[in-house]
Amino acid sequence: MTITTKQKKICDNLFSLACDHNSTVRARIMAAVVYKNQIISYGFNSKKSHPFVIPFQKNDDAIYLHAETDAIKNALKRITVEQLAKCDLYVIRAKQLSSTNRRMKLGMSKPCKGCAKCISQFGLRNVIYGTDTGEYTML
Repeated sequence: MTITTKQKKICDNLFSLACDHNSTVRARIMAAVVYKNQIISYGFNSKKSHPFVIPFQKNDDAIYLHAETDAIKNALKRITVEQLAKCDLYVIRAKQLSSTNRRMKLGMSKPCKGCAKCISQFGLRNVIYGTDTGEYTML
């Protein structure tokens, strides 16, 4: 499915944020919830746990906030569950070209099973994410 110019711009901005994020985890993944063409919340991978992720864990060891669940959790501070169902979720990963080259490139950022469960429960409309081929795609 082809994404719009506006969607690409949001993805490009998230990629820049992911590149600049001083991550404590290996994957630099940023997510944003967009409502009526406005970013209302951001989320990023972290080594912090939160009770919000418990129902969405893919296993008992998956206790950390992923960018997707962090963005959704943060969005619920600003909008209702009904409004969240009218939102799009963007997920972008920046990864190093190689261990010797610190430049960043777009990486696969398709949500994991736990995040997909969270996305489904809250009924977000579209999920736009990056691929290893350097393109953006939509679920």
